[in-house]
Amino acid sequence: MPLADWNRRIQPNTIISILTTVIRSSMMIPVASCIGQYKWWHFRRPEKLKDLQSLDEASRGPWGSLMLLFDIKLWGPTIAFYLGAVTILALGIEPSAQQILAFPTRQAQLPNITAGIGAVTNWTTEASASTDTSLPWTRFKAAVLNGGIGSPQPADFYCPTPATQCSWDDFTTLALCGDITDFCNNTSAVNVTCWTNNTIASQCGSTEDAQVCNYTFPLDSSAPPIYLGHNSSNVVPMLLSGFGDQCKPNLQYGFWTSVEEGGFAGTKLGIVRPPSIQQSYSPDEVELYLITWQWCARTVHNLTATPGGVEFHSMTEENLVTKSTDRGWILEAPSTGLQYYSYAPNWFDFLEDSFTSDILASAPDMKNLTRNIADTISNLVTSNNTIRSQNLRTVPGKAYHEEVYIHVRWYWLILPILETVLTGIFLAASIALSRHQPLFKNSILSYLAHGLEGWRRGEPDVEYPESTDKLQGILGERTAKLDRGGDGQLKLRRCVT
Repeated sequence: MPLADWNRRIQPNTIISILTTVIRSSMMIPVASCIGQYKWWHFRRPEKLKDLQSLDEASRGPWGSLMLLFDIKLWGPTIAFYLGAVTILALGIEPSAQQILAFPTRQAQLPNITAGIGAVTNWTTEASASTDTSLPWTRFKAAVLNGGIGSPQPADFYCPTPATQCSWDDFTTLALCGDITDFCNNTSAVNVTCWTNNTIASQCGSTEDAQVCNYTFPLDSSAPPIYLGHNSSNVVPMLLSGFGDQCKPNLQYGFWTSVEEGGFAGTKLGIVRPPSIQQSYSPDEVELYLITWQWCARTVHNLTATPGGVEFHSMTEENLVTKSTDRGWILEAPSTGLQYYSYAPNWFDFLEDSFTSDILASAPDMKNLTRNIADTISNLVTSNNTIRSQNLRTVPGKAYHEEVYIHVRWYWLILPILETVLTGIFLAASIALSRHQPLFKNSILSYLAHGLEGWRRGEPDVEYPESTDKLQGILGERTAKLDRGGDGQLKLRRCVT
């Protein structure tokens, strides 16, 4: 039960405290009376008078009951012993009762709030990427640059306050997937062709011969032809040596975009990055990367979010292939045949225009750069305010907030229930034992009416000043029996052994 739904003036713990006090008092009164009554039944036969004191103290509270338990050799498994144990156990009723209720927090669904996140299954743009200078495309370019330097575009979602968490069922959307191949430890996979060019050396103010190398990156043989600009080549040229003060070694890169029937739908980026600025270095010292970005169908599983951001717990992705229709190029999922995208052929040209060599040269981790760019574009195409994203739909989700609720821990009721059961059992046993005995219980008047009898004149002789310890020492070991004498009076009569 939510604590907010508790509309009574008195709090739950207060009710528990009141009930605990009532229950404990209702049990201790009969327990004390049973112990008090037991002492008269105990003297149905000759017993030491100190037992009268022990039982009387046990009926007054936990300390006397504890002393009674320590004297188990004397009392053994009698009702008095068990009643003393019940008195001690009663001390744990209140601490146990305080543990019955707990007030943890949990996520509870908000009934009147629906979370939302964008998804695209048929995204269309008619903008010409290379010429469009509208605000959405300008924002797109800025987002790509930010993603390249490590600040990817966050997902556009709706999880309003007072919600503290939102969740969505699985859904599928168009996305850009990224992959990177690092050839730094496998330069042999890249075909390198080098030659001497004195013209470049003289242009760079160097008297040495200049060495220029072409790096031909391997492409998937099953992919359609890849193009760098308008040249049918996947070659990145790089000046390796012979440069003077006017020319410095710099990162080189090239994009290859493919749009072919039933084939690869995306772009590849080959990067040749010098390890450092130095006078010369060999062809196998450079860093070589091949990044692939292509459209894919991304299925998001168990998506959760807080007002601060989303967390993708798991995703499955399927690369899409291009297909020509009378409406132009579209993207299709091979496994399902679902169409996700009305393709603008020059769209990846704008992605290429958004890049600068400075971003690639300064990136500390190319793998992170690949992922950040892919996430940025994936989030942009599902945003409401970028690049004319048509057919954008909102995936509804559930909004939750943290609520305090009342949790009953039933196992903490074991001791109060056990105490109640034991009290009932020993109360019934005490009634059965005392059914033929006078019902004196803890009455002081019973001591006056049925006092000691059979003592000689001057006994007991207690030195002044008198005390309970002196009386205990003189009378404690004396024996007596509750009996009726010849006069019919019920007295604690002295027994001579």
